[in-house]
Amino acid sequence: MLKLLTEKIHHSEKIKTAIERVRSGGNFSCEGLIGSSDVLAAFLFIQDLKPAQSVLIAPDSNAYSNMLDDMTALSSNAGEACPAIFCFPEEDTLPYDEKEPSVSIASLRQECLEQLLERKSCVVITTVKALLKKIPLPEKLSSYRIELNKGSTFQFHYLTALLSELGFERNEVVDRVGTFAVRGGIVDMYLYSMENPVRVEFFGDVIESIREFDVMTQRSVGLRDNIALYPKNDGSPAAQREGSLFDYLDSAAMLFEYEPDIVTAASEKFQTAVKEYYEKKAVKQEKLQLPDEIYFTTSGIRAQVNRFKQIHFCRLSKRQFEILSFQTRGVESFNGHLNLLREKITAIHREYRVFILCGNPGQVERLDDLLDSEQLHSGVDYAIGAGELHEGFYFDDADAAVFTDHQIFGRVKRARVYRRFKSAQALRHIHSLKPGDFVVHVDHGIAKYAGLEKVTSGEHTEECLKLLYQSGDKLFVPLEHFMRVQKFSADEGAEPKLNKLGSVDWDRLKSRTRKSIKDIAQDLIKLYAERKSKKGYAFRPDSDLQYELEASFEYEDTPDQSTVTVEVKKDMEQETPMDRLVCGDVGYGKTEIAIRASFKAIQDSKQVAILVPTTILAEQHFETFSARMKEFPARVDVISRFKSAKEQKQILEKIKTGEIDILIGTHRLLSKDIVFKDLGLLIIDEEQRFGVVHKERLRQMKSTVHTLTLTATPIPRTLHFSLMGGRDLSVINTPPQDRLPIETEITQFDEDLIHDAIMQEIDRGGQVYYVHNRVQSIDQVAETLRQMVPKARLTIVHGQMPPRKVEDVVHAFMQKKYDVLIATTIIENGIDIPNVNTIIIDHAHQFGLSQLYQLRGRVGRSNKQAYCYLLTMSYNTMATDALRRLQAIEEFAELGSGFLIAMRDLEIRGAGNLLGSEQSGYMNAVGYELYCQIVEEAVFETKKEILPDAEPAHTIQVKEKILQTHVDVFCDTYIPDYYVNVQSERVRIYKELSGVQFIQKIEEIQKELVDRFGPVPDEVQNLLKTLEIKFYASRFGFERVVIDENKILLRIDAELVKDKTATGILKQKMNIILSSSDNIRLFQEKENLDIRIGFPWFDIQKNKPLPWNFPVTDQQKLEMALEIIRGCYDKNFDYEEQRSAKAGLQELVNV
Repeated sequence: MLKLLTEKIHHSEKIKTAIERVRSGGNFSCEGLIGSSDVLAAFLFIQDLKPAQSVLIAPDSNAYSNMLDDMTALSSNAGEACPAIFCFPEEDTLPYDEKEPSVSIASLRQECLEQLLERKSCVVITTVKALLKKIPLPEKLSSYRIELNKGSTFQFHYLTALLSELGFERNEVVDRVGTFAVRGGIVDMYLYSMENPVRVEFFGDVIESIREFDVMTQRSVGLRDNIALYPKNDGSPAAQREGSLFDYLDSAAMLFEYEPDIVTAASEKFQTAVKEYYEKKAVKQEKLQLPDEIYFTTSGIRAQVNRFKQIHFCRLSKRQFEILSFQTRGVESFNGHLNLLREKITAIHREYRVFILCGNPGQVERLDDLLDSEQLHSGVDYAIGAGELHEGFYFDDADAAVFTDHQIFGRVKRARVYRRFKSAQALRHIHSLKPGDFVVHVDHGIAKYAGLEKVTSGEHTEECLKLLYQSGDKLFVPLEHFMRVQKFSADEGAEPKLNKLGSVDWDRLKSRTRKSIKDIAQDLIKLYAERKSKKGYAFRPDSDLQYELEASFEYEDTPDQSTVTVEVKKDMEQETPMDRLVCGDVGYGKTEIAIRASFKAIQDSKQVAILVPTTILAEQHFETFSARMKEFPARVDVISRFKSAKEQKQILEKIKTGEIDILIGTHRLLSKDIVFKDLGLLIIDEEQRFGVVHKERLRQMKSTVHTLTLTATPIPRTLHFSLMGGRDLSVINTPPQDRLPIETEITQFDEDLIHDAIMQEIDRGGQVYYVHNRVQSIDQVAETLRQMVPKARLTIVHGQMPPRKVEDVVHAFMQKKYDVLIATTIIENGIDIPNVNTIIIDHAHQFGLSQLYQLRGRVGRSNKQAYCYLLTMSYNTMATDALRRLQAIEEFAELGSGFLIAMRDLEIRGAGNLLGSEQSGYMNAVGYELYCQIVEEAVFETKKEILPDAEPAHTIQVKEKILQTHVDVFCDTYIPDYYVNVQSERVRIYKELSGVQFIQKIEEIQKELVDRFGPVPDEVQNLLKTLEIKFYASRFGFERVVIDENKILLRIDAELVKDKTATGILKQKMNIILSSSDNIRLFQEKENLDIRIGFPWFDIQKNKPLPWNFPVTDQQKLEMALEIIRGCYDKNFDYEEQRSAKAGLQELVNV
């Protein structure tokens, strides 16, 4: 669509003339360009004139975002005709800030400089503030450049030293940008200018391969021929930075400056701010660089601009050059009134070619359907398609009219996010096991983990978990039992008691816990069965109005959002009352799902009750629902403390008579005086915020009414009831396209930091939350902040203020009458203000993890980089668990980490109310993980008793019991520390191997090891082969396998020998075994049946080697043993397959 638009305007005489005048030489001032037409004009100049490089200079970050979005959209539709686009954004830190710029900003700046050094033709988009800060001269940056090429020679040890010198941090695992890791002959690194990290594998000093890999899985995803290394963050110390972006440009570059007078004013304003920051900081720091050592002056940067050909775009600025005049006008905003749009298109379609631009193909289809339903007159033509510009326009010189979908629906266009890096920190650390941690062995009880230790028995060495018990007793846990060891977690402050090895106390405790849980499980399953047996109202399939409401949604659904919408509507169309929990991170689209469900309900003349925890959230939901449904037949109202007695009385009457379709409210909704005429749907937002009495009332309401519960951080009770089948569960994990992770920092109270954080947000046009959760001292804090930040407009809100006052303050803040809102946790739920992108939480160590997560979720609701500062007391005086909570919230900055936060909250704060408070003692005694396992088993067993025929969805199934075969081998089976040098990583790999249920998983793990650590050593080969042997042996029924230098012993499980129903099968299999080799003997020892098979060089009958011998490696012996056992295993007992397995073995032996 954008290609058609650019071609239409490109063919106009005015544009052709302008391009020729610019081509002939000189500088020009363009006037009369409105909306996105100025960027479109610049795009056409660049496309036709093909300058060496082009730089678009914006006066501020908002104009920069719009220009970048527009130029990116236009160039993506132009194919190869347009040069590559790079951006050089201003740093998101204040002058003299000790904090480094955010990763996304630093990476874009780095990429831009690298690409300007590497290629000739490109477009750079930047701001005046970005240009003012000095950077390394090109020759300085080039002097650091190192290129690595596949197949070339490069000293391995020099590379690792070089990365440190270039500013990269050495880690055990590359889990974020700016880090590198070394393992054997492999170097992993995460460069700032690349979206994925890279893995360079050496053979000696020769580079064998260069691969990109996924930071989350650590697995390779693609090959590269080369990479170029540059210093991290522009390279050199500030004292060595003397250059500007213009030093990187060819002399034939062309500059496009937007509103030069505003650019100059922004530069002067920034210079003044820099001097103020310098004067403030210089009082405390002696050796502080002068402003002109770090930044250019306005005149200095203007002198550099004047070295190049310039085109100015002027609406408000003075025209400095020869004028190019255009005729364009702004377009109307229709605020969703499609009839007005239809009338406009009908009125102008003969004069103008009408273009309608939508953000995505889904929106094209929706809007086209809606326009069609409005019945445009035949012969009225318009073009509609995917393509985004920030603002539409009438281009009179080309007879073109451009409307954008966000202007049609009266919403603000969201800027794109151009670089989002992944981080694997949260996933890597959440269940890591460190020496000193308490653990639970399922069979032996609570112990302390003391690390990995090698244990040798005869010729066999393996690595075991070392556990310390009471009285200094030690237990070494081999690989096959790793899955029986779990990290201990319980209620905060619950000190676990070490068990004594060999004592019966542990078994008794497990037995008491199991019995107690079984009683509760019966109640849970009965509740579930009762709900499934009840009949409710089955809603009809979607109506045309339903389709129209969903089509009018201003954003494209994320995949998860679409899935959950279908699940909810499918539930509503069943007679069984819905009880579904929708879990999704803050701002992931749960409210839109609630809107669609509500609208579906009122289509069948049913009423909807929406229960929220706070008055402010009730008001915001009322505004959101009203705005979404204003064009549809839906009557929405809200009942809360903000309503007068008279207003509340009127609402009660209307809800009783059915004059209100959707009623939103706090716990006031649960009062007995509220009587619905015909309630069909109950929606509960953040159920965990309600008390026991309210929950009991909800339980009564939910028995026959469809219920939808929304939450961002499920409390343990909610989360685990969901997973165990108490209710149905939906999860939204996909973040909106334009969302950035929130940068989180733990720091002690620092006046300079608080001042800088607030001023940085205000300077970029944003607002700030300052959370102080003590009403008695909140006024004093406000006064302190007023003195610290005199330029900021501050206001206060807390729960003890009169309700009307709370509403007035919040509304004034939303209308940007204040810069900083000092508040208690009243803002924790429900205040949704996209313009607030910094939150400072005072005494953060006193909050729980879920609460910190919810508070932090109040910011970062737009495409801007958001910041969260956690102010604490001294680390030395802080409780260990409080510090762990803060570190967890700092780790989990990644989007969609709400579930991880909830799980870590279980680990730290406990889950005493998982199945009722009386169970907390049991949970603290046996540990959370084992407690959940016992619950899982109890629920499964009870379901089989109470519901033998009905197996509810989303039920955790107890895994099929597979014989735990013990395998003894003669060779070493472990992961050497020289191969995987991080102990926690070895534990993770061992745990993964220990839990293998499919043979393909062993192959996957082997591929991962080769990819990440290089060729596997013999000890690891032996380990993997041993696990394959165990896999097949356990499924045949071998209780024990012993492999020594000369023979294999296979012991058949005593239970299988005794089982009469298995006798026929056993005889069949024995025939296969006996036919597989002549060198075989059977032994009956008590109840066990032993089979001994000799290797080709060993006479099993005489129990001695044959006179001839030949060298065979350990791996070959294990391979022979594996082939024999694999030949025995066949779930279908197919003789032909077994014989072919035997033939394969004979071939191996012959070789």
